[in-house]
Amino acid sequence: MNLRRLLQPGDGWLDAPTPGRIAWVAAAAVLGLALYGFTVGFWRDPLMGAFVAVKMPLLLFLTLLCNGLLNGLLGLGAEWGDNKVTLTNLYVHSTSKEARSRAGAVLCSIGTALADNPLLTARVAGARVQPLRVVVDSHARLPPSSRLASTAHESPVLVFTRADAEESRVATLRECGIEVVPVASDASGRVALQGVVRELGARGIVSILVEGGGTLAASFVEARLANAVLWFIAPRLVGGRDAPTALEGCGVEALSAAVAVEEVRIHRAGPDIVVEGELKYP
Repeated sequence: MNLRRLLQPGDGWLDAPTPGRIAWVAAAAVLGLALYGFTVGFWRDPLMGAFVAVKMPLLLFLTLLCNGLLNGLLGLGAEWGDNKVTLTNLYVHSTSKEARSRAGAVLCSIGTALADNPLLTARVAGARVQPLRVVVDSHARLPPSSRLASTAHESPVLVFTRADAEESRVATLRECGIEVVPVASDASGRVALQGVVRELGARGIVSILVEGGGTLAASFVEARLANAVLWFIAPRLVGGRDAPTALEGCGVEALSAAVAVEEVRIHRAGPDIVVEGELKYP
């Protein structure tokens, strides 16, 4: 294979991935990370170099999937009165499903699961393997009637709860075929995301798509667990002092403490704009 073509494949190469091309990219990524890890560890000790070479490819890459408006409002599933309104278009929905198909796991918060009742599946043509569907649900509130619970026997669903979640609720979820994993709580009383990431990594998951929930997205950023962002922007202005945003949390007190988005790629999805980039923490 032409090395230059592999390194600079062009848009067409990426638009039509095949199992062979995916295998080439995966192999190159693993070997590259292993070589980098070896060079980092070798200066201290050859054994350390070997250890880091094995560890580096196991690093998790998390991508935040955000649906937003030009003024930063959370776009997908916004509510006006009793009506849910989808602000991003069908092209964006198709793009997000493609992103799901490339992830090892798709993760959402219980708030998103209750509000949108999602399936979290990769509903794209030719998708042979579905991502692991994950819900962060401190108190095991996922309804047995939800689409996630009702399809758990068809495609695995993993729910992370606090260790003290009500046993009857946990038992109900398990009866639906859902695997419930209790983890420690963080200082705010929510499920500790470090425990979530550690458990998924132990299961061989190397890419996680965090989809939906401004609070959950902010928690991943604040914990410095997110590596990249995939941001959908609809060309509409809504406003509202108390409107939810795509990235909530505590925010930063100074611009110098803001998380930078680098290697930015911008493209269109119908009338909407898709922004991708790598996160660099201060």
